[in-house]
Amino acid sequence: MRVAAWVLAVAAAFALGRWGLPAPEARAPSSAAVETPLTLEQALSERDPLERTYALTASLRGLGADEIPALMEFVTAQQDQLTGEDARLVMMAWSRLDAPGAFRWALDQPGPWGKTLAIESLYAYGFRDGSAAAETLRGIDGLDDPDFQQRLTAASLDGWIANGEYMGVSDHVAAIDDARVRRKRAFLLAGEVAKEGPEALIAWAEGVPEDAPNDFKTQAFYHTSGMVARRDPQLAMGIIETHGGQPYVTGSLAHVARKWARHHQPVDLFAWLETLPAGEERDEAVGDAFREWHGKRAEAAERWLEAAMPAAYLDPAIVALVRASAQEVPRAAVVWAERIQDPKQRRRSMGLAGRQFWRRSPQAAAIWLEEADLPEDAKNSIRGGRQRTPQGMLPSAVREELTTGSG
Repeated sequence: MRVAAWVLAVAAAFALGRWGLPAPEARAPSSAAVETPLTLEQALSERDPLERTYALTASLRGLGADEIPALMEFVTAQQDQLTGEDARLVMMAWSRLDAPGAFRWALDQPGPWGKTLAIESLYAYGFRDGSAAAETLRGIDGLDDPDFQQRLTAASLDGWIANGEYMGVSDHVAAIDDARVRRKRAFLLAGEVAKEGPEALIAWAEGVPEDAPNDFKTQAFYHTSGMVARRDPQLAMGIIETHGGQPYVTGSLAHVARKWARHHQPVDLFAWLETLPAGEERDEAVGDAFREWHGKRAEAAERWLEAAMPAAYLDPAIVALVRASAQEVPRAAVVWAERIQDPKQRRRSMGLAGRQFWRRSPQAAAIWLEEADLPEDAKNSIRGGRQRTPQGMLPSAVREELTTGSG
């Protein structure tokens, strides 16, 4: 096969043929080195994954239109040796010359390997021209395999996302009917934009139209705020403050709070949350943030909460703590629940912790119930429907258990 030489500047300049690369023993070529090329078949014999990928990529970079028939034969004959990653390299090279043709050929190939080729060719097509790839896919009739259809759609969009044409692909992702697929593609899209920095990510989310279908702007802000918060919580705080009150920011505050508590200083987060308007959004953020913190450093979180009370905005944090501790330490959980300021939430949390307390230590729980600030029906619910404490007055030894025993 004819060899065409070209210079590739990476760490140094070296010559490559269309269907080969430097021989295996020359893997650190100098600027003066001109190596004997390998064929694609020889490249497949490489056991080192790095060298194998290098060999295939180098061999495919100079692919010419007259070599497409030989490439088809190679891909068909070597299918037992080629991987899905190899197929992507092949289709990326072919798509430079004829992306629609590569996809049509791949779609006609039989069996599982044919499906792999079709998926990878559509990824390459999407990378070259995402809009055209999406349009081509919509025009295909007779695909009776929903899973294959979904994988093709995902490949097309993933290639388009990787290309960097963010606003164009956003329109197509927003229009996906399947909510699960749409969320996944939106996350991948946001992650790709984030590679250009948090400012680019924010600009992308702000650029999504408010009337985008399927509430896509809300998804864009959700992913953006969380990714920014992981890297720069102060910048994420600015997103919330700038766009606060807009319907498309719904859910973003709690997402920021979770990422902030997981990756940065939670105390600073709670100082900011206290300044925000009261409401469901803030309550969710406070509860979620404390849950994240408590899951990582329980003792530190509880010490801070103890010192920060009383404060009505911290009720959701106490609720989260009660839920986390009711099963293992119900005695402590009921004490925490009693400190919730909102009456309805206090009653619900006392009921939750009280039922666990009753299951673990019914006699000690009975003593607690005698003094608990709960209506009688709530106390009966904790007792499991019983109208009064069993066996009348409890002995002093049991009362002592309440303050010294476990449970």
